[in-house]
Amino acid sequence: MTATLEHLQSRHAVMVIGIVQGRPYAGALAYALERALVDRAQIRVVSVGPDGSRPNIPLDAVVEQGDPVEVLSRRTAEADILVVQSSADSAAGVADIVMARLRADLSCLLIEVDGDGEIIRASGPAGPHQTRAVATPRPQPQEGRGTVTVGVDGSVTSDAAVAWATEFALVVGASVQIVSAYPHTSASSHWSRSDATQAVADAAEIAGVPVVQTRVMAGEPVDVLLTASLDSNLLVVGRHGTQGIVHSALGAVGDACARLATCPVVVVP
Repeated sequence: MTATLEHLQSRHAVMVIGIVQGRPYAGALAYALERALVDRAQIRVVSVGPDGSRPNIPLDAVVEQGDPVEVLSRRTAEADILVVQSSADSAAGVADIVMARLRADLSCLLIEVDGDGEIIRASGPAGPHQTRAVATPRPQPQEGRGTVTVGVDGSVTSDAAVAWATEFALVVGASVQIVSAYPHTSASSHWSRSDATQAVADAAEIAGVPVVQTRVMAGEPVDVLLTASLDSNLLVVGRHGTQGIVHSALGAVGDACARLATCPVVVVP
């Protein structure tokens, strides 16, 4: 079951540490335990592998034999977050079959961390796709727990990115920054500063939480997003769109940001 905002408001988040036998997991433990102390999240440990051996950790763990993706997908059906240690190398992370299947199959947020417990990738359900729907009011994120920046362009996938970013920020206690770009010269463009301003205002309404900042900036979308996310903990963009934030001389915005951003990047379908 995908976690809803109402569930998150009524209880502490449930975080599962996924341990796949034969793979390192110290970083996942470090991240999850730190977040549990800060956010009072409920921690569960699931270890899976061919021989069902128990990991050497000071926590109770559910140990199962079987396919790692099938076991972790089933065991996180009622959870909010799955934390797994993955490769910090982008090429290796993309080529990892287990991680690729988890990204596609999970019904909860997936946070991939490195050996030091630092987030390197995040993915998960895109949230509601209602265009211009006003979300239920949500509790104010606590200050000092990071910033999630989301790029918007008024498209349906842009709205989905806002919904995903807001849910993620609510889970981890971060603030939200909404950003849109418009071209320096609008004479030959169908996307203007007023369009970008309206897209940001609509996105803030969809978010339904106090937004730490909204920014409308002139320039190439990728350049704008990279600048706006310099001090962020996560950058979120929609996979496809039809307006200014998507069209860039550098190619697909999500791909370019994933290569060049100083923080992890989530591309929401």
